[in-house]
Amino acid sequence: MSGPVWKRSTDGPFTCDICLAETGNAYLEGYVKDARFHVIRVLCEDCYRNNVHLLQKAS
Repeated sequence: MSGPVWKRSTDGPFTCDICLAETGNAYLEGYVKDARFHVIRVLCEDCYRNNVHLLQKAS
């Protein structure tokens, strides 16, 4: 499997990359390399839910 990977994390605090809100729960976009998850982008639950249509891979 290649490409971005999303995971939900509850061990914040996080700052959303879209709305800049501080949150304890977030969706993290990243990639796995050498068995470690490397974060590229952080979205709060509201921004993830409101933009999920932009985040899904088109088939």
